[in-house]
Amino acid sequence: VFDLNLIIHPANLYTAELLSDNLVDMTITIKADNELRFSIIGRDFYDNLLIIDTNEAKLKVINKNNQNEMPYKESYTDISNGEQKYVYDLTQEGIYEITSGTNDKKEDLFNNEVYTVKVEAGELSPEKTIVKIDSSITAGNKAIATLSPKDKYNNDVTVDDILLGK
Repeated sequence: VFDLNLIIHPANLYTAELLSDNLVDMTITIKADNELRFSIIGRDFYDNLLIIDTNEAKLKVINKNNQNEMPYKESYTDISNGEQKYVYDLTQEGIYEITSGTNDKKEDLFNNEVYTVKVEAGELSPEKTIVKIDSSITAGNKAIATLSPKDKYNNDVTVDDILLGK
């Protein structure tokens, strides 16, 4: 009789899951005033939990308006649970996609699933709001003023956003 000590390590990174407090049906909706925060958890082929290196995930957040890749503000690993956490400042209103791997999807960690981020205008900014008044007004006549409400990042704020407190 003899003792045999085995050390079992996870295999290579095979798949990943994206986690976010405000993820609904593969979409995260945030205001331009708020940071985009999410985590990914990696697993090997046998479903063992892996700690993912930022470079290994090849994670990209792409602005669908102009196809620019957005840089992350912060990335770190929570070694207590293996989550790789990401923080982004997405201040331009629009639709973004979160992908992983190469452009040809050979190394896609999300199994060809596409996570979408919808960035909505932030809070109304009086400093950025534009008011135009017809310069040809005369005393006693009606003046026409055009109001273009904006947030602090120059995103258009709708009247509904203002009235409904969105």
